[in-house]
Amino acid sequence: AFAPADQGAALMVVLAASLIFPLSLLRKLDRLKFTSAFGCAAAFAITSTVIVTAPWGSGGLKACAASAWVSHVKLLPDSAMDVFAALPLIAFALNSSWAFLNILGTLDRRSQRDGSTRLIVYAIGIILGNYYLMSVIGYLSYCGATAPNIMDSLSQQALHGWRAILALTIRATLVLQLALALPLRFNVAR
Repeated sequence: AFAPADQGAALMVVLAASLIFPLSLLRKLDRLKFTSAFGCAAAFAITSTVIVTAPWGSGGLKACAASAWVSHVKLLPDSAMDVFAALPLIAFALNSSWAFLNILGTLDRRSQRDGSTRLIVYAIGIILGNYYLMSVIGYLSYCGATAPNIMDSLSQQALHGWRAILALTIRATLVLQLALALPLRFNVAR
């Protein structure tokens, strides 16, 4: 029998070999265009799940109530290393910008570039707002027990009934979206 960590690694190899690798070999990726909208929907679904499963009370959000241990809200990190440890998460949060310059470079007319620039600025603003909302509510729910991936915090919480089903469904949706979107990332590198 495999340990849970080994099972996760085995499932990742199976997913990569059966779905991600074959899709990455496609010459035309037109059929994967939907993954951009799917990614946006997944991001908003995760934020909605964090909000819905947060420990709300009659007076609003109960800070640190979902924490696995006694914890308090910290206004500042304990050390510079804590700040540096969070930097990769910021890069991941803004990974939507990786192809913007390539897209802008292919546009011919100035008016198209100006309109596209506005669209990119709006998109990044919406992304930042979404991540801000998720991070504030997620952190205030779990405080010191907040995992770097907020979905892991939801798994640690004793969710029951429809909340547990919602968290599991959103986690599966995120895995599917990432698996379908990876071939687009690899295509840029080819």
